Amino acid sequence: MVTRLLLIGYQRSGSTAVKTICTRHPQVAYFGGDLQINPFFTRGFASFTIGYQSKAASERGIRALFDTICGLEANEETRCLCAKVVCNSPESAKKLAESITKNIPEMKIILVRRHDLVAQYGSRSKARLTGVAHSWDTKYVSSEPSTTVSINKHLLARFVHVVEQTYAELDKLRENHDVLDVSYEEFDKDNAGTRREIEQFIGLDEVPLGEMHSTKVSPAPEDYIRQYKQLKEFADSERQRVADGTVKPWYAQAVRVLTKLEGMLHKSRGVRRQKIRRDLREKHLQNR
Repeated sequence: MVTRLLLIGYQRSGSTAVKTICTRHPQVAYFGGDLQINPFFTRGFASFTIGYQSKAASERGIRALFDTICGLEANEETRCLCAKVVCNSPESAKKLAESITKNIPEMKIILVRRHDLVAQYGSRSKARLTGVAHSWDTKYVSSEPSTTVSINKHLLARFVHVVEQTYAELDKLRENHDVLDVSYEEFDKDNAGTRREIEQFIGLDEVPLGEMHSTKVSPAPEDYIRQYKQLKEFADSERQRVADGTVKPWYAQAVRVLTKLEGMLHKSRGVRRQKIRRDLREKHLQNR
């Protein structure tokens, strides 16, 4: 019997690294890109058709669409059809969880989570600034200029709120699905151990794949994030406030507005980012 598996994580949580571990196994067939929650899990085949579609056809269609897309690389050895989703809001998490439970109740879930939210936010900020999201090319990484990241505490607070609320919605999948939690930090320390845990969870044969040898795009967070320790303490306190339900509504609204303003400012920095990316590409070519 073929297992359907979905990897879910917030942006920069380490889900791509975990995906790499899964897809290296010969018994896993993986869809190359990330699936979009909307329309894949909300409309299914209705995204490609016009006119009436029965409820039963709609429900079967999402499972059939998953099997069709994820099975493109399947062969006689395949035991698992795998895909990945990036979930960046509690609203999208709720839609995803409801759709999976309703339409693919046998789906197994791997939830990837990064516990150091300051490092996660800093990683996202640096990727936006440099244009380097993921790279295993040591020459490319070594050519990257030293870049420090400053983080606004209120924007960080908003990030913590959204991340915690998103995973609170995703945690509801545990009520009806087999869920495996994968910590980015534990994976980073022992990716071979994480791989064995995933193999057992899916029901795959243990295959010697070797260790993942790669150079990270970013150094340790304390080396490029200004005031990292203070921000880490602040983020941990905000996370506790979310868990306790003590975040004031006016503060949540204020940081929401601030986040929108930050997004507008982010767009206006396009010229600077393009210059940095151009310099990175030139240095990369020179070092090849």
